[in-house]
Amino acid sequence: MGIPFIPVRGIIGSDYMRVREDFKVIPNPYGGDDVLVVPAIVPDVAILHGFQADSRGNVLVERKSDIDLAVFASRKVIATVEEMVPNGKLHPTARRELISWIHFDAVVEVPYGAHPTACPEVYGVDETHVREYLHSARDGESFSRYLERYVFTVGNHAEYLSRIGIRCKSKAV
Repeated sequence: MGIPFIPVRGIIGSDYMRVREDFKVIPNPYGGDDVLVVPAIVPDVAILHGFQADSRGNVLVERKSDIDLAVFASRKVIATVEEMVPNGKLHPTARRELISWIHFDAVVEVPYGAHPTACPEVYGVDETHVREYLHSARDGESFSRYLERYVFTVGNHAEYLSRIGIRCKSKAV
């Protein structure tokens, strides 16, 4: 939104006030009560996954999400997409919206880039892999083995896809 802070309700009196010294209570300028204001979040980098992008860098994303908030708030934005398409072939729908190239610093074709979560209308959640992740994340030793298997010893995205049992024909992986 481009504003330095925003008022929020429901937090005054909670433990947030003890752990977040940057949260401030101020008089409500439009009423008799107090209101809490919190600072804007300005991420250095946002990385998001979309459906398609064209060579200009326009990106088609899921409409019912907060992706646009992350895009507009971040200093740098990287989009991974399932597929690169020729200019003029991106078609917004009721479920997909177009975000202009002017908001992106980099756009990269990465099929299955949302794995193990879903890319709606393309593939669903890999529930088996999510369960493996959740089980592994219970303690440091098992999580280290998970990271070793799926992150540190994988040379590239194509090798990751192969390791999880997905064959992808795209030349970009």
